[in-house]
Amino acid sequence: MPAGDFEAAVIDQLRFVFRQPEIIVGTWKAARLHADGISEADAHAALRTLDPLWGRIAPPEQQAA
Repeated sequence: MPAGDFEAAVIDQLRFVFRQPEIIVGTWKAARLHADGISEADAHAALRTLDPLWGRIAPPEQQAA
């Protein structure tokens, strides 16, 4: 499998995982320990913004992530 295809498959799986309710709620609960005032909607929005941000990260930085 070419590396690009493999990376695309992994990113697709991460998109799926980040949209799962239990991941959103778990992220929200963890974030509340570090910053007051974060809502579940804030956590959901943050997880949605990871996807467009990934495309803006340079490939060497993506590999380091």
